[in-house]
Amino acid sequence: MTWYAPGILVFFGCFFFVALWELYQPRRALDSAVAPRWLGNLAVYFINGALLAWIFSAPSDSAARIEASLGFTIPQWSQSHSVANFAMGFLFLDLIRYWFHRLFHSVPWLWRLHSLHHADSDLDVSTSLRHHPVEFAVGSGLFWIVFAITGFPPDIAAAYLLCTSLLSCLQHGNIVLPPSWDVVLQRVIATPDMHRLHHSVVAAEANSNFGFLFSLWDRLFATYWEIPRTAHETVQFGLREFTNPSFPQMLLLPLKLRRANG
Repeated sequence: MTWYAPGILVFFGCFFFVALWELYQPRRALDSAVAPRWLGNLAVYFINGALLAWIFSAPSDSAARIEASLGFTIPQWSQSHSVANFAMGFLFLDLIRYWFHRLFHSVPWLWRLHSLHHADSDLDVSTSLRHHPVEFAVGSGLFWIVFAITGFPPDIAAAYLLCTSLLSCLQHGNIVLPPSWDVVLQRVIATPDMHRLHHSVVAAEANSNFGFLFSLWDRLFATYWEIPRTAHETVQFGLREFTNPSFPQMLLLPLKLRRANG
């Protein structure tokens, strides 16, 4: 995969660019110490990277076995590199990811896994890395199944995942875009202001703005929520049950949350 190494470099370049941006021009003061949060968020990120390398083989390696077990040939996605195929691929993957995201908020045991991402009482670029390893394995497994069944072009999948990873750094960053930029961009993509509300401690606000790349899915499926721009300064982030758990507590959070909720 010739895109892998350059993609990693681009991602970390964007990550540290946003980190410097929020260091020198933060949107709001952080409520908790940076070092423990960053260490925990980076630790789960590297665990998830190891899981991706060790558990998941290339989906194409299993496509033939899946078809053999089903007894018929599954229609495959076009391998064309045309602009139209890339556009359709991006829309398809983003729609799937939107519904997976809603699923993780709707199914209790999936929510307990996803809750680690929401258990950050501050929001900065490191929050984009904060996903429980079991959640990461389940979510990656669902996408792996989609890729294997559809024969989805790996180049389009890689381009989409890189774009959403870069946007995730911006969405979670403790930064502010010029108001005119946000208004225009939010017509197409999920901007930092749009996604920031999704991390609210208020359940109704957290169960809105599920989109990853495109903002149209939230508008189309009535999950879009907008608040006055000035109100963003007072949004409280995190979970009511747990606040900034330590690294061992981060790994045990799904079990702790289950006990807390009875």
